Amino acid sequence: MKLINQLIWFRKKWELHDQLPSDLTTYFSENDEVISFNYPVLEYPAKVVSLSFDKTAIVAGVLKGIKGQYLIFENGNVFNIRKHTGYSIELTSS
Repeated sequence: MKLINQLIWFRKKWELHDQLPSDLTTYFSENDEVISFNYPVLEYPAKVVSLSFDKTAIVAGVLKGIKGQYLIFENGNVFNIRKHTGYSIELTSS
C-alpha cells in the first residue's frame, strides 16, 4: 500500500510540473526522495508573545520548537509562518 501511495504522489508531482509557468520550473526538483524530519518542541511557553513583521522588522531568538505553522522561540515568543505568506525574508543561523 505504501508503494502505491508513493507512485500516486510521484505521478501527481509530475502532472503539476506540467502546469507550472516556464519561469517557475527552475525551482522544481526532479529528485523524488521524500524527506521527513521531526523537530520536537523543547519548551512550550508559559505565556505566548506573538511576533510579527508588521510590528518588528527583525525576529530573532533561539528556536525551541515547531508546532504546526508556529515557530516557538525562547522567552515565549511565537511566530506564525502562515500569517506571513508572501513576505520576502532573509534567514540566518549561528
